[in-house]
Amino acid sequence: MVLLLMSNIQCLYCNEELDKNIGVNFGLVPMTPNALEKGVLLKGGSFFEYELIITVCAHCGLIQQYYPPDPNILYFRFKNESVGAKWKRHYQQFTDFIMESYWNDSLVLEVGAGDLNLANMLIEKGIGGITTIDKNIISTNLYPKINHIDGFLEEIEFKKKFDVVYSSHVFEHVSNIKNHLSKITAILNNGGHFIFSLPDFQKWIENFHINAFSQEHTIYPLPENIEKMLTDFGFNIKRIFEFESHSLFIDAEYESNIVPTNLGLTYEKNLKMVKEFKRRFDSLIRFLVNNVKQSKIFMFGANSSTQIILKNWLGQEQKNITILDNAKIKENKYLYGFNYLVKNPIVLKDRTDVEETIILIFTGAYVQEIKEQVLGINDKLYIITTEDFAKSKPS
Repeated sequence: MVLLLMSNIQCLYCNEELDKNIGVNFGLVPMTPNALEKGVLLKGGSFFEYELIITVCAHCGLIQQYYPPDPNILYFRFKNESVGAKWKRHYQQFTDFIMESYWNDSLVLEVGAGDLNLANMLIEKGIGGITTIDKNIISTNLYPKINHIDGFLEEIEFKKKFDVVYSSHVFEHVSNIKNHLSKITAILNNGGHFIFSLPDFQKWIENFHINAFSQEHTIYPLPENIEKMLTDFGFNIKRIFEFESHSLFIDAEYESNIVPTNLGLTYEKNLKMVKEFKRRFDSLIRFLVNNVKQSKIFMFGANSSTQIILKNWLGQEQKNITILDNAKIKENKYLYGFNYLVKNPIVLKDRTDVEETIILIFTGAYVQEIKEQVLGINDKLYIITTEDFAKSKPS
């Protein structure tokens, strides 16, 4: 099912009207990047799809989706299961980063708590108690010292203020960033800290990580955009840490009387980055059409990047494809938008049909980690990654 979309779309930050024609269009894609049971989340027997258009605001320079998807479909089912060594290191280093701005008896709030791993790790490091807020959590991880509120931050009326508000990979999902920042300033004590982690989008886009642009990320703020947004709302950035070309950790102190930063226009630079990414993406699709001839295809990731590639690569064509994913909650379900089953990578272990089989790994910042995992399971199978594509010098 393709949803009808309205015109006169405004920037998700500055509210200036966006120009659809200056962006790049990845075509119709499934609206939720998830794996679900067959027959779930349909209307009239069809999947929910929409146009994934990435554009840049000519006024403030923010990269963003032109048509953000319906959040009720986008977040239909919990899927925030972070797996892998890189995510483990992210959690460990981000908790250390948060603890540097924590003092005894600070009131702490986590926004978008997800699997509650961060909250529990912080409590283990000595935080006496944490309030968490989210619509979807893993309730089995709700241990003592965590006070959970079910809902979205902007909807809740808090009876107290906090000294630390933190979030991990939430900022880029917010569709009304001004409301989000206004709410955080309303619940922070003066001198309190807003600490958040988000993708290092500049590195993701420049390094051609396929998952840079996805249904879930409504905005793609680069460092200049982040500084402008925060100072507009009275925050002074105290610390920035770059984690493995994967994430930025930001620690901003709320001072209320800070003078907003007057930054130069980032529009031209950001638009050039977006268009170059799309040029490389189109080359990747041509590369797949011309080079993937095997009869049995395994593609890693029951996620947005796989969905977007498949929609652009296959069209109406059907191939023998199995999706691989490490997330237990996705196993033996179907990649939304397709009739492709999701399996644990261990299914590769006993495969001997090496001439007919190919493994595709286009998982952005996780390519090397996943390639090593696959080779550890079966080192005889042929693998193609984005690095192999880059070396091929496609047209």
